This record gives sequence, structure tokens and C-alpha cells, in this order.
Amino acid sequence: MAVAAAFLSPTIGAAQGSAQATAQGDGAVAAPGSASPLRSFVIERHDVFDLTDSSAWYERLMNALHVTTQEKVVRREMLLHLGTPFDSARAAETARNLRKLNVFRDVSVDSTRADSALDARVVTGDAFTLKPYVSVRTSGGQAAYGIGIVEQNLFGRLVSVEAKFKHEPDRDTLRFAVNAPRLIADLVGVSAVYAHLTDGRNGSLTVGMPFFSLASRTSAEVSGEGIDGRVLRYVEGAPDPSDSLQRRFAIGRTQLGRALRSGDKGYLRLQLEAQVRRDDFAAAPAPDPFPHTVTAAVALFAEASRAEYVVTRDYRNIGPEEDVDLSTRVRVGASLAPSAWGYERNGVGPSLEFLTGMQFPRGFAFVDARASTLYTSAGLDSGTFTVAGTMVVNPARRHMAVFFLGAGREKNPFPGEEFDLGLTRGPRAFPQHAFTGDRAIMGTAEYRWTAIPELAKLIGIGVAAFVDYGGAWYGGSPKRTGTDAGLGFRVGSARFPSINGAARIDMAYRFANDVEQAGWVLVLGTGFVFERTR
Repeated sequence: MAVAAAFLSPTIGAAQGSAQATAQGDGAVAAPGSASPLRSFVIERHDVFDLTDSSAWYERLMNALHVTTQEKVVRREMLLHLGTPFDSARAAETARNLRKLNVFRDVSVDSTRADSALDARVVTGDAFTLKPYVSVRTSGGQAAYGIGIVEQNLFGRLVSVEAKFKHEPDRDTLRFAVNAPRLIADLVGVSAVYAHLTDGRNGSLTVGMPFFSLASRTSAEVSGEGIDGRVLRYVEGAPDPSDSLQRRFAIGRTQLGRALRSGDKGYLRLQLEAQVRRDDFAAAPAPDPFPHTVTAAVALFAEASRAEYVVTRDYRNIGPEEDVDLSTRVRVGASLAPSAWGYERNGVGPSLEFLTGMQFPRGFAFVDARASTLYTSAGLDSGTFTVAGTMVVNPARRHMAVFFLGAGREKNPFPGEEFDLGLTRGPRAFPQHAFTGDRAIMGTAEYRWTAIPELAKLIGIGVAAFVDYGGAWYGGSPKRTGTDAGLGFRVGSARFPSINGAARIDMAYRFANDVEQAGWVLVLGTGFVFERTR
């Protein structure tokens, strides 16, 4: 614990400077005489479009179908307090938390002076959150698609509901989900998911109170998940599975967190976790009776963070402001899995996560490294190690270059949890399960120009050039990778929030490898192909 505290303490001054600088860039301005106490909160809420006499018909229709976010939702995210001076760092975090809700197209938090008194002013512009869900992903002859309906802000109360049908090469899925943060006493959230698959079913339920801010002191969560379905395993890029297993999985988990030190500049937190788990596999068709094993484990984690954020545009999406987490964060932990709790041997599982980032004059970069292992009396039983780095450069206004490089290695992963690249992640011109294994590497470079920031007040359009290289393979087998390059369009919008990022329409040239032939491939998808976010 002394190590974590020492990590946090020397960086307080630097964190304070970066947080304040970010707040200034975020529209939070420390007013002259900011030592004056805040008198009130002034909250201005705007609809999807600010209508005028010349507003288009679709603007009026979208406003009519949308319920403006309730003031209560905005107010409960406020980290400023009446009767205290305006704090630019807390104003910036308030804006970040509001943007994170994914229901606003624009957010600003600043101070204003009237009648010699100081007020905190929050202005939000809603995004259109009732929308059909249409998803198409393809890499040549293989396609995955989805249809459905999603409302991310039901009745303006920040309740999300969705019903989706997805078709993928492996299976079809009908999925229902509801998420209601701060449903109970404005503190406790509830999230539930149920999915019916052509080869099984799964569901989850979570009830909890997270750390709402950097200064939060406690968190608590209870969750459960169950899976009854099929696991397909692929090797060496073959289009058909090499193995099919039935899996029955259930887990109940409780988490409690406490901040030993917290504030706008960072924190030091402890988290205690306990779980009871069943995870059984059997060759298909499922035997009767099916194997049934139950295990239990406990884990303790310590996490220290020095906060730093940057606000940017046209990174993952096109149009809205985006927050990028460049904080330095270290998380160390150990889990205990004794034989008395159902395991074959006594086990201990040390883990380590290290994340850090930096901002430079025309961009930013961050690194993410993670290791999770399990040791028993027989030695290393299993483990996963991954490391990835991302760099973003903005050489000119509306221009962006992004570079990503990542690698990973596993030992004895659970069936179906091996590295799996193709179709949605990895080299984009290759089909699903093109690269599987316990070793993986992935690199990509993309240059994007936002040609039209906002067309008809609805969408932004960019053009991009890219190159991908990556693959996965099993230890002891030949290294398997693939390469592609091409051109494409990027389509995003501040009016339609998307956690997946901008839509991609790419023409990629696939270079031949040991399985796939060379040729041009139409690729549709969303976000970055490496899907690495903080």
C-alpha cells in the first residue's frame, strides 16, 4: 500500500495543472473573483435542433419524437456545490460525466456573474436517441447484420431500452436489454440483458453504485450472469469449426470499493471482490447428466490514478466533442482460489494493469498493458498478457492520423476465449475467425480528412486511407498473419450518438496469405478495427 501512495503523492501538482488546463479547454472558465461562493445552478437544456422559422421538416419531426432530457438528470451529475467557490477541475469532470452518458450532442459547464453573485451555468444540447438499429459488417463474401430499435433516453430519464436481432456467420441472436443508472435514490443503477441464440441463451443482471467521480469514496455492486450454449473453436483460418463444445456457465459476484484517498487530481482505491462460479464444458451433443462443478474465489485490488484528460473532435466519431483518458493508472491485485473451495489445487492469481498517456502539441498517445495469471502448486496454470499503444496526430485542422500496435499471449485459455481476429476486429478484409490462437499481433495506420463536418445539420463525412497487419496463431504452430490496405469513407454525427464510433465504408485490397486469395473486398463496419479504448 505504501508503494501505491508514493506513486500518487509526487504527481499531485502536475495532475492539478493538467486538469485545470483541460477544464479551460472544455469551456469551464474561472471567473474573476472566483473565490466568491456559488449562488445557484443555471441549467439550460436544448432539444435536438434549435428551431427557427426556416427549420427543415425532419428537424421538426425529430424534435417532436424526442423528449428533452429532464433537468434532474443534468443536476444529479453536478460535482460543484452551492456555497463553495467555482472549481474549474470539477466543472470539467462534470462536463465529461455528462458527455459519457451518450445522450448529448453538446455540453458546456462554466461560471457566470450576475448582480455581483457567481452562478454555475450548464448548457446541454440533446442528441436524437430514439433510432432504428441497423448494423452491417462485411468482409467480402461473409456478412453480419442486425436490425432493431434502441431508445437511449426514455422519457428524458436516461433509461436505455433495446431490442435487436443479429445474424452472424456462427449464429442468430435475439437480444433485449434495459439499463437504468441511478434508478434507486439517484445512486443505484440496474442493468439487465437477455439473449436468445439459435444454439443457446444467456442473460445477466447487475445492481450497483459505481464511483461516480474522481472524488467518490465508495462503490458497491452485485451481479449475476448465466450462459447455456455452444462454443465453436477455429484453427488455421478454416471456415468451419474444428471443435464444438457445450458450455454451462453461471457466476454470482459481489464487489465493494473504498477510496483511501480521492480528489480531482487522482485517487487511491481498494476493491474487494468475491465470486461463486460454475463453468462446465462437454463435447456436443451434451451428455446427460451434464458435468456440474462449483468454485469460489476472493480477490483484493489496489488502484492508484493520476488524472489527465484531453477533449478532442473527430477521433472515434465525427462531430461531437470526445474525452480521451490520458490518466496514469496502476492496478495491482491478487485472487485466492483454495482447493477447499472446489479447485483441484490451491491457487493464487496475481494481476497487474498499467495505463498511461501523454498530450503533445498536435496530438496524444496512450499505452495499455495488462497481465493476469493463476499459479498453483504445479506452477503457472494459466495467464493472459496484452500490451497496446495508440498515437493520434492532428497535422492540420480536420486531419487526423492514428497509429495502433498491440500484441498478446495466453496460456491455457478457456475454450472460446482465445484471440480471434477477422470481420470486426483485426485486418478488416479477412473473414470471421480468419486468425485464432494463443498468440496475437495487430497493427494499423489510418489517415483521415473530415471533408464535410456537418451536412444538413445531420452527419459528418470523412475520407480515409488505411493499412492493417495482424494475425493470431497457436504456440508451436506457424505464425499466421494477414495484410490489407485501401480507401474508405467515415460517417458520423453529433445528432446521433454512437459508442461504437463512426461508420466505415471501405474498399480494401487483401494481400494473399496461406488461406485467403488476393483481391479487392468491400468492408462495412463501425469504429476502429483494433477497438482499443480507455
